Amino acid sequence: MGVAYRLKKSKFYISKENKELAFDILKSTFTSFEIYKKAGVDDDETFYKQFRDSQTFENAAQLAGWFGVNDVLSDSKGNAKGFKKGGDMDSDPTDSIIGFYTPIAHLVKEGSFIEIGHEGREISTFSFSGGKIAVSIR
Repeated sequence: MGVAYRLKKSKFYISKENKELAFDILKSTFTSFEIYKKAGVDDDETFYKQFRDSQTFENAAQLAGWFGVNDVLSDSKGNAKGFKKGGDMDSDPTDSIIGFYTPIAHLVKEGSFIEIGHEGREISTFSFSGGKIAVSIR
């Protein structure tokens, strides 16, 4: 039996305009399954095909590794404002989060973060600062 990973908390923001730009960047970055897989986003070609066919940032994010269980939340103005806690993930989502967000980290609001924990053990915090994403483990 594997270790269960889950979203602990997040403070995450991308403006509507930047969300649309982020979607365009993701689509132009991940132009093949090989690139998507090499970046660590996901190694399932079925998810890549659905990502390729997605029409919104929210749909694209749902198909990248851990995102399928933690949907992007948007406010009434269309800004991405966090994640809805979903079910457990059965594998470490670090590579998926880094792979998916690195190309668009400069569009995520400074100070945003995502915290992932697993079964009461360490917590991984993915922080957005200076246009980059960094991970720390405690």
